Amino acid sequence: MTVIAVPLPDYQVRSEPDHRTIGRRVDAVIKSYFAGASILARGVSADAHLQLTVDALIKIILDTGTDRYDPARVGDRYDNVEGKQIDLLGIRRIVGPRMRLFDQLSWGFYHGPSRYAAVPTDSTS
Repeated sequence: MTVIAVPLPDYQVRSEPDHRTIGRRVDAVIKSYFAGASILARGVSADAHLQLTVDALIKIILDTGTDRYDPARVGDRYDNVEGKQIDLLGIRRIVGPRMRLFDQLSWGFYHGPSRYAAVPTDSTS
């Protein structure tokens, strides 16, 4: 597994960032590695895993490929209305020059999953 770290020293979780600015920076890195590819991206909030440190959550994701380590957890998107377990959840994007992805993911961290569906998507991606 390859992990790509994108330094964002000006990003502080205590105050809402300029989503477009940090989004452009992260998207540029994604484009440099995955140009032309179809990707699936998913934001994982540490707030949804309060019993873990951020480092522990990252280790679980790196070891297992998912943050779904607790089969008994009830909550946002763990269960499907048809009673099927959701194994993979994400946003599909074709990585092209006009793709916008990370500003939408970071916006969702500050405005919650119940409103995330209302974020406009870039129809060109």
